[in-house]
Amino acid sequence: ERSAAVAAKRAELELILAADAKPQPYKKIKTNIYTMERPWLKSEREKNAACMCTADHPCNDERCLNASTLVECDPKTCPVGDLCKNRHFQRRDGPKVASFPTPGRGFGLMTKESIAEGDFCLEYMGEVITSEECGRRMHDDGREGEGAFYMLALEGDQIIDARPAANLARFANHSCDPNMIMKKWNVLGQTRAGLFACKDIAAGDELTWNYQLDSFEGHAKMPCLCGAAICSGWIGMKPKELESPTANQPAKKKRRTKAKKSISSPGDVVLAANGISTHQDQ
Repeated sequence: ERSAAVAAKRAELELILAADAKPQPYKKIKTNIYTMERPWLKSEREKNAACMCTADHPCNDERCLNASTLVECDPKTCPVGDLCKNRHFQRRDGPKVASFPTPGRGFGLMTKESIAEGDFCLEYMGEVITSEECGRRMHDDGREGEGAFYMLALEGDQIIDARPAANLARFANHSCDPNMIMKKWNVLGQTRAGLFACKDIAAGDELTWNYQLDSFEGHAKMPCLCGAAICSGWIGMKPKELESPTANQPAKKKRRTKAKKSISSPGDVVLAANGISTHQDQ
């Protein structure tokens, strides 16, 4: 029954993909566009402490107090000045990337350069809106039958919507076995979202991350088209576990535990995706 549902949804997506030969239009930006006032920004920036790094180790590993706690150094207070290696968001570091049409999965994102595990790839940008506005936009999209979401929960009541305005990160597809992971960093007092390599990536490879998508009330689950060996079949579901050499051995009895209830509401959106493909187009 589950396989039939996935196959039916995939067939529906293939029709949509065939009709969309070009990416959906959007405004290209180099920083997030905030739709709300931020009177707290200056005070939050002042709370960040300076690290104790030296020119021998210019904020480039876990010995940097800031880097180890996902905080970028402030150029006004960092003791190593321009030698600082902990300003990836501020300097827009990262490899050269480009969008490209994938076979059967809409548009994706590829890297033109090799990337080492742990390296910063790119920031996820868009319009920063409230959770209330997010719910309104998603409801309207569902009513219009678009089924294409680009939302990412940033912090508190702040949601990034990468549909109307974004950078190339909006093209990164979902995968159950991704080569990037999303991390939230404190950058000069504000939270920003970045994609980092979780394994070594070769030039020419597609860049993907796990959307961990929470379904929104009124919207059907989206099938996953990533093609990974551990693909769960649906975006948001836990990837399959590959069989181990001891898989045929008798299973040990497990103690029964009560399942915890999961409550989801429009305001609890973890993230929704980009584009058209495996991302409901992330």
